[in-house]
Amino acid sequence: RDTDGDGRDDSHDFYPLDSSRWSERTWTDRLKSFFPYLLIAALGAVFLWLSVRWMWRRQQRKEEERTERMRELQMEMERQKEVLKLYQEIEE
Repeated sequence: RDTDGDGRDDSHDFYPLDSSRWSERTWTDRLKSFFPYLLIAALGAVFLWLSVRWMWRRQQRKEEERTERMRELQMEMERQKEVLKLYQEIEE
């Protein structure tokens, strides 16, 4: 079947120039043909969102641990100061 007049059989072309097969398709057929791509894109988006969320939570946890360590060090320094004051009072 020659649809574009070049003398070749166009029935095996992927996109024939008259594109009658494409226009005959309904929107549900088109949606079904694009569904795998949409599914892959959705899965990729979910994976990206989960990994970013995981990294953000990990960073938050590290910051919380860091502030907790700083608080403990501050308390330890306060205790050391108290002990030093007591020793100084005892020496006097």
